[in-house]
Order: sequence, then C-alpha cells, then structure tokens
Amino acid sequence: MVLRNKYLASFTVLLVGLISLHCANSESWLSDKNLKKANRTVSKIWKNDQLQFQPMQLNSNFLEDLEVYELNGSFFSLENSEQQLGTIYIGTANGCHVGGCESPNNASNGFENFDFMLVYNESQELINVQVLRYDCEYGYEICGKRWLRQFSSKQSSENYNYGQDIQALSGATISAKSITHEINTINKIIRSY
Repeated sequence: MVLRNKYLASFTVLLVGLISLHCANSESWLSDKNLKKANRTVSKIWKNDQLQFQPMQLNSNFLEDLEVYELNGSFFSLENSEQQLGTIYIGTANGCHVGGCESPNNASNGFENFDFMLVYNESQELINVQVLRYDCEYGYEICGKRWLRQFSSKQSSENYNYGQDIQALSGATISAKSITHEINTINKIIRSY
C-alpha cells in the first residue's frame, strides 16, 4: 500500500509538472475561446466556404529587416479548398497597468493584456478588427465595433496616428494607443510579406 501511494505521488508530481510546462509555454491569444470567436467572425465574412486556418511561420531575418523585434501573436493563412482568401493575425496588446491606469509605471507594476484579431483579404486590405478578450479593469471602450471600424475604413498601407487618424478615447488611452501601435506593426509586416 505504501509503495502504491509512493508511485501515485510521483506520477501526480510528474503530471502537474508537465501541465505547468505546457501552460507556461502556451500562447494565451490562441485559446480555444479566441479561436472559436475568430472562426465565427471569418465565417460571417466568407459565407458558404469551408475555411481552414493554416499557421504561418515568419522568418526572423524578415522581421528584423522590418525592425520588428517582438511579435505578440500568430499569423494564419485563411484558406478554402481552392485558394487563399486572406490572412488572420491573432495577438495580444497591453491595456492599463495592473492596479489601474493612474498607478505609476515601474518595473514591479506590469500591464494587463487583451487579445485581438485582424482580418486581411487577399488584397492585403484590413477588413476587420475585433477584440477577442478584454479583461482589463479600465479601457473597455476600445471593444466598440464603431471605434474599431476606423482601422478597416482606411488603407492598410497607411500608418495610423492615434489622436489624429484614430479617434482618441477618454478612459482608454493606454489600450487604444497599444492596439493602434500593434495594428501599425502588423500592417507593416503584411505590406512587406
């Protein structure tokens, strides 16, 4: 009985270790919930198509040439049985600081994060922006479809300027600037790919 409990305890420790390792290396923006929302959105855009998300690998030299040193998301080729329909980017961006937007920015005070999706058609035009998960304490105003539509109503060849091209949001400054920066970065990659 003692030997059996010893093996059971060893197995439990091993299992907990493997689960912890998997969770530490997994990308939060690729959660099942986010992928289901992404699938629902693209199914509305491309009706009557059997859609597949194919992961895309970008060469690190390609990204360095564009001066993109950190990418907080994943690219997917969106395809049906006949052709590539577009490109999807699912990633994460910074919201307010943990503890609120007014708390001082220091090394011990990290950012809250939110997940978003960008949908590009075959002509590399940004046609949809959607916030997939927003758990931040402040700044939820950026989830509004009307505010997000600003990005897809302009050419993706443009660099968006927050407060000029993109309407400023009171109470969501950090989140709005963050998603604007992320979209500018992804647009640069899409244009050069």
